[in-house]
Amino acid sequence: MSLRNLLALLILLSIAALVVSLLRNLPGKGAEEILDLLPQQVDLALEKIHYTQTEGGRRSWVLDADSAAVQREEGLISLQNVKMVFWQTGRYAEVKLAAREGLFDQQNKTVEIWGDVEIMTDLGERFSAERIRYEQATRLVTSESRVRLQSPQLDLTGKGLRLDLQTGRMSVLQDVEARLPVALEERSLNR
Repeated sequence: MSLRNLLALLILLSIAALVVSLLRNLPGKGAEEILDLLPQQVDLALEKIHYTQTEGGRRSWVLDADSAAVQREEGLISLQNVKMVFWQTGRYAEVKLAAREGLFDQQNKTVEIWGDVEIMTDLGERFSAERIRYEQATRLVTSESRVRLQSPQLDLTGKGLRLDLQTGRMSVLQDVEARLPVALEERSLNR
């Protein structure tokens, strides 16, 4: 055997030994271990999901989440760090929602989100609540929790919310308190 062939054989054997050593000693979980970590009712776990709802060939809304756990039998998707965008919603060109967690019901096309919920409109209005529900069939965003609306013209708090995305009409349902910004109050007093 020539020196060149011997050297090539030694290099190949060294590489093979290195690969075997790495495969044996690399940290990581096997597929069985990873599946054991998932809750029993979860059929599929995803990261960085993007869902687009279309109507008549045009996108109506988009849902993004950092992670999702799909329960196929129930038709439910549990979401983490949820963001939604709605287009052409009455007087708003765009409405954005964000929350820490959510649940998307695929059959009923409803999305419920909770945990530091914020709604932002392209008109500079900002809503906050603890929990909000969106129903595709009625295009309504509703909440039974305490809500707050902040805009350049108004700071409003109350309990319960109904936002019709077809007309852009918003109602705070009870215990409503409103405060005008100082600049607006001064203007109305000076008239």
